Amino acid sequence: MHREIQAFRDYLEVEAGASPHTLEAYLRDLENLAEWMEKQGLRRARDLTGGYLQAWILSLRKEGKAPRSVARALSALRGFVRFLQGEGVLEGDPTATLGGGHLPLSLPRTLSKEEVERILDAPPPPRSNPALALRN
Repeated sequence: MHREIQAFRDYLEVEAGASPHTLEAYLRDLENLAEWMEKQGLRRARDLTGGYLQAWILSLRKEGKAPRSVARALSALRGFVRFLQGEGVLEGDPTATLGGGHLPLSLPRTLSKEEVERILDAPPPPRSNPALALRN
């Protein structure tokens, strides 16, 4: 499966124009998958099944990976599977039964009372229109 991962890397870099950070993260996730699969006795990309992939995702969560890391690994996996389908290596989509990997929404941090007071007390920029400065 390492050969397919390298081909996917080339695809991401040359054809998809992925950033170096995306390349590094996706390859790290896929190499982690390949190592996990080898421990299960699986060595080929054709061995990817929904059950094994679900077990891998669960193993990432059990390792204590952050939800964002798991979601990124799932994204890398889905892109890799689409690539393998396009190359004729896989016919079906073993990721079809996996969860969405959606992250919980979080509220933005609010300003403290002191931060708000500093903003309100800040002088207007030099040479600014007095009416606009008052409004702003």
